[in-house]
Amino acid sequence: MNLFKKKQVGHIIVLLFVTISILCNICYCFAEENDESSIIYSENFESYGDPEAVKSAFQKYWYVEDNNSWGADYGFNLIDNKGSKVLNMSWLGGRLLLGDYISLPESYEIQFQANGGLSTSDSGFIFLRTIRQVHTVTQIYDKAIQGIRDAQPQDSPYIHIFENDGDTSDGFANGVGHAGIFLKLHGNQLVIGVKTTEAVDEVHTKGLGNLRYLATLPDEKNFETDFISIKIIETDKNVSVFADEVLLATVSFSEQRDNIYTKAVIKDALGTEVGSTDTAIIAVKNLIGFSTRGAFMNLDNIVIKSLDGKAIKQNIVPIYDELEAEKVGLIPFQTSEVSAGFRITVNAGDALESIDIRQLSTNGGKKTSLTMSVYKWFYDYDTTIFEDPIYQTVIYDHNDNAPCDITFPTPLDSGHYLVVFDQAGMGEDKDGNVMGFPCLWTSSIPDTEKYGNVVTYVNGIESENGIWAFCVILENGDPDGELWDIDSTPTPDSNVTPTIKPTEPAVTNTPDITVAPTEKVIEPTQEPAVNGNNTGTIVAIVICIVAIVCTVIIIIVIKNKKNKGGK
Repeated sequence: MNLFKKKQVGHIIVLLFVTISILCNICYCFAEENDESSIIYSENFESYGDPEAVKSAFQKYWYVEDNNSWGADYGFNLIDNKGSKVLNMSWLGGRLLLGDYISLPESYEIQFQANGGLSTSDSGFIFLRTIRQVHTVTQIYDKAIQGIRDAQPQDSPYIHIFENDGDTSDGFANGVGHAGIFLKLHGNQLVIGVKTTEAVDEVHTKGLGNLRYLATLPDEKNFETDFISIKIIETDKNVSVFADEVLLATVSFSEQRDNIYTKAVIKDALGTEVGSTDTAIIAVKNLIGFSTRGAFMNLDNIVIKSLDGKAIKQNIVPIYDELEAEKVGLIPFQTSEVSAGFRITVNAGDALESIDIRQLSTNGGKKTSLTMSVYKWFYDYDTTIFEDPIYQTVIYDHNDNAPCDITFPTPLDSGHYLVVFDQAGMGEDKDGNVMGFPCLWTSSIPDTEKYGNVVTYVNGIESENGIWAFCVILENGDPDGELWDIDSTPTPDSNVTPTIKPTEPAVTNTPDITVAPTEKVIEPTQEPAVNGNNTGTIVAIVICIVAIVCTVIIIIVIKNKKNKGGK
């Protein structure tokens, strides 16, 4: 009898351990699935046969300044590195990659391998929390006159993340860019820095500066000969930078003022403060980018993932035929009565994050203006514009033929929308004479099978051309969102005269790439989307813990009964 009980206990214990093993495997699968779902972007370049294939794939995630530079010696190329394909970015055509269509949560991790650059002022650069619009320098320090004067076109006053910033501090001839936290490939070192604003003087000739820390790479590595694995982790406004899994430095930022953080502190790997500033230019909205200046940089195995849980995917909806993506004409806004626009459907569960004009012409004029209004679609065009817009902004003093990004302060819910550009204002030349006016470039009509509800309009009449713009849609950005009937019949009061919303005050900044101000006419009802969760992993871990506890309890109970039976 005792032998039977021992065998019974043994069978129970074996069965329970098998159960625990199965549950642990389930837990692992949950965790693995959650890890995969947290991937925002991943690229190792192995699947591409030529640079044109990379170009096509990149359009979904990255803004490239010169799309004609793919495959050129001076641009973007695929090259071999010990049997693996890597992306080569070469000055001049391959000087810019901006992650325009990569949505980063508050906590994230970026990993990639990098090689190249120079140990001079020029090199390859990586930017976090930079700003999309190009900074316009208004005054410079002229060494010839040993004084400050107004900036002229020959002074290169437009500062992108590859452009000379005029800062000669720390023994550098210059830095690049005007905003963000940056890394610079620097021979056997990695420069970790923060862009700052400074008074214009003989050192900061364009009013920009750099807070820098030069960290030595581990194991005597050198970017000019080795591929180095770089990892960047941001949590709670702290950015940690690793090279080959070795912590090099951290950057902490705080004190938000409008759309930037102004306080930054850099600490070395031991936690010792090595620099701080109260004039940082670190963007609240996180935009990442890669750039080169006077050099090349090779990149491979890029992985960006959310540490907040499941990542939100962005989809691009072009208002033109993406297979024939060429400009074919212009819509001139020579008077305030001219209007143009498009209807777009944001599918149930999704949200509209931004509207991006690929190039907005001003015919060379400065201080032009163009109003953009967004309406909820109601039956037809004429009925819709009788309603109040849910969002409205003025694009003011835009630089000729530069991209124009209008990002909504809160993504718009699922639904049908009409976007209208109108109420244009003429521009002027440098002497104040009337010159220029806004123009939208046109292209081929969008693919009606793929984007069935995209319709374009000119002066309220349906157009046969597309518009050189696209919408950025957040997949599952409005999880509970539903669509209303696009053809619902209106019953308006025929005696009511529609009210016209006044335009917002003109934006006073002068960006090369315009970002719309955060004011809106009517606050959207949706709260900011939450980037996923870790529910699957948590549930699996809880199940595993409960199973283990139950196993222990059962074994104790059986042993107690056995002991009692033996007495």
